[in-house]
Amino acid sequence: MQKMAKPVDTVAAAIEKALTAARPRARYPVGTDVRVQAALSGVAPDRVKDAAFARLTGTPPRKRG
Repeated sequence: MQKMAKPVDTVAAAIEKALTAARPRARYPVGTDVRVQAALSGVAPDRVKDAAFARLTGTPPRKRG
């Protein structure tokens, strides 16, 4: 999970934005991997989402058979 950790400054900036917004959003995605995952969540099949998430996180593919 350390590999997926976001820089503290980036997370702090998202928190500050949420705390100071006049109309805060429900979620503030931090990082490209989270944005891709959110974009795919409603339009792609599970296999495509799993493959994209594995590629972004460096998870090796599951052996079949």
